[in-house]
Amino acid sequence: LVVALAQVGGWAALWSQQPNLFRMARAEGVNTFVAGWYIPYCRVFAADLADCSWQSFIAARPQSVLASLSSHGSVFWKSVPGLNRLSIFVGWQVPPELRLHRENYVAVQARGLQGVRDVSYRLVFLHYPVPHLSANDLGDRTYNQVLADRALGELRKAMEDSRTWTNSAVIVLSDHGSRVLPGERHPILMVKPPSSSLSIGVATEVSLVRVFDLVLGLLRGRVQTPQDVVAVVSGQ
Repeated sequence: LVVALAQVGGWAALWSQQPNLFRMARAEGVNTFVAGWYIPYCRVFAADLADCSWQSFIAARPQSVLASLSSHGSVFWKSVPGLNRLSIFVGWQVPPELRLHRENYVAVQARGLQGVRDVSYRLVFLHYPVPHLSANDLGDRTYNQVLADRALGELRKAMEDSRTWTNSAVIVLSDHGSRVLPGERHPILMVKPPSSSLSIGVATEVSLVRVFDLVLGLLRGRVQTPQDVVAVVSGQ
């Protein structure tokens, strides 16, 4: 049993009881749609979401010891210190895990397309398993980037067909770069504010924590232009 605690003002508190973006949005009358993987969104944030679906990082519980070793063997060796990194360089393949990640992507994308078409949701949050659709962390990252671009293109097409693209804000965020290439950890942060096609590049380092303020600003109508976006992510 794992109980997550957060230190708030010197007091220990349950993490699940702390304010979060989804809860704050719900309190302001915003219906939120979530489709993701890995993190159990629907269990942790169920009371804060209008619609939710979640894909597990691990396949369904096996019915026998043999089936467990077959389906969860990759999880075991990944938990052994140093063995996961060794497997990356050796190029060990984990077909069952790859198949599951691909199935997760297809499921998240299908649900995501439903969410962005539905105008009753003011906040749509999608979490994809890209770039985990590779046998290792060194190869196939380019193909994963192409897949991410394709996913965004399909989402945009769905929003254009439902006439929601122009007046919607879109935030694209990656959590990390390649874990085994020092100096290559440059997460992507792209923002399309509503009703604007102006492009502004920010060369300075940006704290991704600012995305929290950015989403709230967009929902509350305080962030509307590219200049507003730059001001928020720059901490101005």
